[in-house]
Amino acid sequence: MTAQTLTDIIIGCENYLGWKPASFPKVKMWQARMAEVGRLQTAIDATPHGASIEHLALALEYSWRRRLPIKHPAALLGRIDDALALAYTPPTPSAIDVEVMAAVGWEQLTDDDQSLRWIHRLTRAVGPARVEVLIEWSVDGRG
Repeated sequence: MTAQTLTDIIIGCENYLGWKPASFPKVKMWQARMAEVGRLQTAIDATPHGASIEHLALALEYSWRRRLPIKHPAALLGRIDDALALAYTPPTPSAIDVEVMAAVGWEQLTDDDQSLRWIHRLTRAVGPARVEVLIEWSVDGRG
């Protein structure tokens, strides 16, 4: 979900999570939404770390995908950390990545006249050439 304003977050809470402002039947919908935007902004200001609209949109999508109900849009503030944890998972290095980084580390520690050349070759090679450069490195008596 893309949101650019807090109003978009409030509308997202209505559309995706089934929440609606409690004051809606008494006042017009736009007035109820603006009151909720004010309450949400106050809640954001009260948090020690603050929250960006992108983080709120991520928490909204997290709540929607997990089918987690909310009683108020400010409840999204409590779900930002969980949403961020699931949004980014660091890539796991492949076996060749581990070997190349070990070779680069060895070359950095050796620091002779050939080290810089090998570091450049090991770090610039991509795809199948990485294996070939690693083989050349070991055949050359390095490591």
